Amino acid sequence: YQAGELPSPLWSYILDIEFHPNDPEHLFVCSYQNGILESTDGGQSWVNINNDLPINNDYILVSGLVINLLNPLNMFVASDDYGVFQTHDGGQSWEAFNAGLDTTNGTGEIKFVPGDTTSLYFAHHSRSVWTITRTPTGIAADNSPLPTGISLANHPNPFNSQTIIDYNLFTSSKVT
Repeated sequence: YQAGELPSPLWSYILDIEFHPNDPEHLFVCSYQNGILESTDGGQSWVNINNDLPINNDYILVSGLVINLLNPLNMFVASDDYGVFQTHDGGQSWEAFNAGLDTTNGTGEIKFVPGDTTSLYFAHHSRSVWTITRTPTGIAADNSPLPTGISLANHPNPFNSQTIIDYNLFTSSKVT
């Protein structure tokens, strides 16, 4: 296999692809026969992160990967015949998230409601669409608004030939 090729079997195909919200080289795919695969090097190498996700061993079918933008270690997928599952640790362990869902042939698409990480939609490939509301437990709700800009200050002010610009970023990153 050449660099970047997904693992065998050759007749496997991709059902979904998602990028980590903070790293364009970090991506995930859901596939038929391989389950969930993760790459941290732009697709050059892949690691299976099915771990304890229930899967049908006759045919592995996982779809609908969605990543919580506020906590990228929290992801959701649909596993055929088993329903919707979530992870809080980036795929090391999975737990059922099936309250009220028909899990028969349970693949489909999962999406967060835009701007709301407590509401999801699960569009089942052969049945219906469910709205799933999740409530945090054991964690104090933080209703503070998300930052919408950056703060800049310069000194001295006024200045003539040069100034110093102080700034704060919300996350560590390279700055140009």
